[in-house]
Amino acid sequence: VMNQVNSFHEFVELTKKGLSENVPEDDPESLMRVMSVISRVRIRMGTTRELFEPLNSTVKLLRDVGIDMDIKVGGDMVVVDYLDVASTLWDSLVNDTFVKKEKILPLQNTEADKVKAKIASFNTELEAFYKSFRASNLFTYSGESEKAFKDIEEKKAQLDTINVKAERLARLEELFELPIT
Repeated sequence: VMNQVNSFHEFVELTKKGLSENVPEDDPESLMRVMSVISRVRIRMGTTRELFEPLNSTVKLLRDVGIDMDIKVGGDMVVVDYLDVASTLWDSLVNDTFVKKEKILPLQNTEADKVKAKIASFNTELEAFYKSFRASNLFTYSGESEKAFKDIEEKKAQLDTINVKAERLARLEELFELPIT
């Protein structure tokens, strides 16, 4: 029970800190950090509110059977009192998240356009690799086996690089709430 309460408290504190970060127009790194914070709140929205009632009931039950629940959360509130205000804390945090999201939306849209351009460039690169791979005749190779293995290793290295780029772009698509391509 205390692990969940402390985890929630830590999440709230870290999220408040993340949402307070200033996002200058020319700093995509800070924009992505704040967007990551917003994304984590969005992910937890479906489950967090449902957490409070069972935790509150469990803490009260433990207290009723004689287990000391005068444990402090965040250094200043007893767990029972903290759980009584936790849903208000959560609602406030969600509201602050939406306010920040609205504030950074123009910057997010500008950066999303850049991500779309990177994706288009990547798709062109992927097409070129595909054509190069098909033209390489790796599967109908006739000649020295050492050359064949060298060609295969070269294509594998190229494919590994493409996979890394694809994973990075997929993360950006998710972060910028773009359709996954």
